[in-house]
Amino acid sequence: MRFIMTAAALLFVLTGFASAETGETETVGQFLISIPARTVDPVIDYCSEKVPEIRNDLLEERAGLIDKLAEAGKPLMERLKNDPEFNAPVEESFRQKITDVHTHGLSILRQHDPDPNTTCRTILTNIQNANVDTLRKVIEDTYQKFRDTAPAQESQ
Repeated sequence: MRFIMTAAALLFVLTGFASAETGETETVGQFLISIPARTVDPVIDYCSEKVPEIRNDLLEERAGLIDKLAEAGKPLMERLKNDPEFNAPVEESFRQKITDVHTHGLSILRQHDPDPNTTCRTILTNIQNANVDTLRKVIEDTYQKFRDTAPAQESQ
């Protein structure tokens, strides 16, 4: 599981500025909670290219991951429902910093993955084994890292 979460941290590629469900501006909280699901998309693209026979399994598991993330994010969303920073719109500069880091990570994976078959099958297994408790921990850790770096971002 550590491998997929590390890969998730490195491979996150951002999409859109609006919440797909509501069409509203995406909040910091929604953005942070959605990181693991969004991270899977470039991994699926990479693995579909390198190991096409597992593409459908990856897509199926992605759908389940989204449901698990929705459940895992509920406590944080409830706890911070009145927090102005958590509910503020995501700033473009924050999106861009994350995009840059994750684009670089995907580039490194593409260049240096010694065995895409093993890597992609491990990723599939890790997605299949992800559970609400594990994802809740990932979300909480992601939020804490955001909180720890927020003052530095505001001063730049």
